[in-house]
Amino acid sequence: MPWLLLAGLAVVGGFSALLWIGRREHRTRADELARFYALPESEARAWALRMLEQNELFQCKPATCPLPQRVLPQSVRDVLERFEEIERGEFWVGRRALEETPVLAGYIKIGGDFEFEEILVREGSSEIHLSYGPDHGRQPPETMPSLWHKLILASEVPLQ
Repeated sequence: MPWLLLAGLAVVGGFSALLWIGRREHRTRADELARFYALPESEARAWALRMLEQNELFQCKPATCPLPQRVLPQSVRDVLERFEEIERGEFWVGRRALEETPVLAGYIKIGGDFEFEEILVREGSSEIHLSYGPDHGRQPPETMPSLWHKLILASEVPLQ
């Protein structure tokens, strides 16, 4: 019977160690993201533009006509004046989204990611908002400082 108690303590101890490691990794990632989100928009812009020039990270379709007149944040306008569409896996940003009705009222859709995520902006703000489907409307969408920041994260390049 004492061996059963020792085995139980070993399992609990191992599980506790895994939880501690997981919490540490979560804190490290949260700190990394906080530093990344604090990155000035001008630095994020330069970083994202370098990534967009690397053909292996994104599939970019150059814009062939002027951007329709819309009130858009400057980062979105800069991207959509250069590109018709940018894709990487399920992530995409493009002009066609401007014609789609967003799930959240008061926002402008500029793209999507994953199955239900919409990438949104609001008039008068450079922030990017992420909505996760029709049920997400009960809580405020996740916010990022700019489209440049979202492009960097979508690249899946380590933030270091």
